[in-house]
This record gives sequence, structure tokens and C-alpha cells, in this order.
Amino acid sequence: MNKNTERSKRPKKYFCEHCQAGFTRKDNLSRHQRDDCKLMKSNNEKAKVLLLKKQLAEKEKEIAKLKNIPLPVDIIKEFSLEVRVKTFELAPSVVEYEEYPKSGYGKTGILRIEKINLRLSPLITDPTPSDPAYMTMDVEGSIMGSGTTHGVIRMPLQKNKPYYVKGAIERLELTKLNSSSENLGKIRIKSGFLDFLSFDFTMTEQRSTGKIIGAYHHLIIQQLKKHTTEKNVADFASFALRHAIIPLNKDASLPESKRTGKVDYQRDPTRMVSYYLLQSLLMGVKKSFTLGFLLPK
Repeated sequence: MNKNTERSKRPKKYFCEHCQAGFTRKDNLSRHQRDDCKLMKSNNEKAKVLLLKKQLAEKEKEIAKLKNIPLPVDIIKEFSLEVRVKTFELAPSVVEYEEYPKSGYGKTGILRIEKINLRLSPLITDPTPSDPAYMTMDVEGSIMGSGTTHGVIRMPLQKNKPYYVKGAIERLELTKLNSSSENLGKIRIKSGFLDFLSFDFTMTEQRSTGKIIGAYHHLIIQQLKKHTTEKNVADFASFALRHAIIPLNKDASLPESKRTGKVDYQRDPTRMVSYYLLQSLLMGVKKSFTLGFLLPK
């Protein structure tokens, strides 16, 4: 008997979306989900959170194809499983954000956040009027393995309320960002150290508003040539960046007003929330420079 014949004789299995129990008959699966699924009838919140994580992974694939991607709370509310957990913690992990450039070298830019610790309190998929107004996410990690990043995101359980984002990036070796900045923005960071970048802004379904305050030293940025597949330095543009647009140093000895940038970014609803957060920060950084509007988009 060949392998194809053997494989065709194996009975097809149907799995319960809630507890992953397997059945060879579809009517048995329906009966199980209606009468016997212990997970659906229990208050086992740990089991429900495990199922929620599985549904989140599946949902992520679906929403990436949407023309209008919901913000996180609206995504959570779409899950059929009701979860009410006082505190949800994510085990230390690594997250990679990958973006394909609209124009560039044909290579994606990857931003990796390592040593992520995340705590969400509470986690509620079906809020009631008596629930807290916000879910609070505390997150910390390390961008490209350098420095520390910590932030608090308050996510509204009520419709049409803003998200609040506050935190800081500290002691970041900026050259670690080159794999992303070169492929996406045709910018090479020759040197630079970010002492800190604090951020405080709100986000709605339409736009983000707020401010960033930063301090850095020995920042040298080179513009790469735009109409070529080679990563060659554009000498004149790089000279302008170095001498007219981006000062070498902006340390804490400067007045805070000289190191502050306004966040005012119109959301692109076709992009994920990670893009929304990142672009809000970058908008603030550009606005912190007198001639920041000349920086590449």
C-alpha cells in the first residue's frame, strides 16, 4: 500500500475551537460544543487565556488584510470567548516589527524588541458599565538589544475614548537602528547615542497628539542616494543634515524647549497599531528639530 492510499484512509478530524478536543464526526463535535465542552462551562480563566492567545494569533492574520484595522480594544472585544482576568502577564519574549518600504532597496526594515516583559490589568473581552474605564498595559524591553524601553498604555474599554501612551527610551546606541533606517528611509546613522527620549501622547482612531522630550550626543546621519540599488552616501544631502538640520549634540544642558517635539500624526487605518505608535514617535522627533520638516519621510 502506498503512502497516498494510506493517508486517504485516515479519518478526517474535527476539532473544538474552545478546548481542541478531536472528533471524527462533525455532529459529535456539534454535540460536544453544545453540551459537554468543559472550558465553555467552567470559570477556568487560565485555560481561557490560553485559548485567547490562540485566537489572537489567528486574528492577527485576518486583520492584516483589512482596509480599516481596528485598534487593540476593538480587536479584543471581537473574540467569542469571555475572559475576565485581574492581571495577565506575558513571559519574557522577543517581538519583531517588519515593514516593507514603499520605495527603497527592496528589502524590509526590521525593528526587534528583546527582553519584553508585559503586564495587562485587567484583561476583559466583554466589558460591562461597572468595569474600570481602562485596561492598563505596562511594558518594558530593549530595542535591538540596546538600552531600555518602558511605557504605560491605557486602553479605553468605552468606545470613542482616547488611548494614553507614556514612557521613555533610554541609553540606546542609535547605530543599532541602521538595518531599518537604511532600508526604509535611506538614512545611515554613522554614530550617535540616545541618552533618553520621553514620550507622552494620546491616540484616537483618527490621530495622535502630544509631545516627546529627548537628549542625545554625537549624532551623525548620512543620507543615502535615492535612485540606486546601492547604499552609497549622498555627500551634499549628508552635509546638509550634519551642518544645517541635525545638531551633533542635544544634551540635557540645553533648555527643554529646544529638545521638545510636538506629536501630531494622522493615523493610516490600513496599518497595524505598532506602525501608528512608531510613526507618532518619529513625528515628535522630527518636530524637535528646527528644520525637521526637511528630514526624509
